[in-house]
Amino acid sequence: TPAIDDHQDRLQLQTQSAILQVQKTLLSPTGSIAPGDVLTYQLQITNQGAVGTDDFQISDDLGALNSTPYFVPGSLVLGAINDEVPADNDVSNSNPMGGTNQQGLVDIRNLDIAAAIDPLPAPVIPSAPVTINYSVTLQDVIPNGTVIRNQATAQGQTVDTVNSPINSITISSAPQFSFSKTVVDISG
Repeated sequence: TPAIDDHQDRLQLQTQSAILQVQKTLLSPTGSIAPGDVLTYQLQITNQGAVGTDDFQISDDLGALNSTPYFVPGSLVLGAINDEVPADNDVSNSNPMGGTNQQGLVDIRNLDIAAAIDPLPAPVIPSAPVTINYSVTLQDVIPNGTVIRNQATAQGQTVDTVNSPINSITISSAPQFSFSKTVVDISG
């Protein structure tokens, strides 16, 4: 019997997409962190997927995970994206006075990233990272031992939303005292 094409035949498609990973790191200061310090963060986004993407965004609402404002409003300064600021990256939604409690909002769109290299049978080699640096200033008064948390999010139309691990810093603001005691014998 001849084969008959049927428009109701089942068809399965397997799609591929970029698989992004986001890492947020405090570059400076190193060591103890005190009120008034300028914190410099770096976001690194890599792709573990077999295809790249040319339209994803990264955002970081600096106050979102803290019930109390710890950053100076307006102190957010965007640095370089991959050591430069490419003309096609859209930073217009970033706002030093934006985000929760006006703590600052990093929102960079129109980012692109290449596919990972898959040298079978070896493990996948991630793509070259997209790197974003920015800084923000801590308030002048923050109680000793306060933990400040934040995280970044990457998302796009062709990629799943992914969060960086939560970045936590602990404030060291306890005063340091030194005492000296002098004894004077007044009886002679």
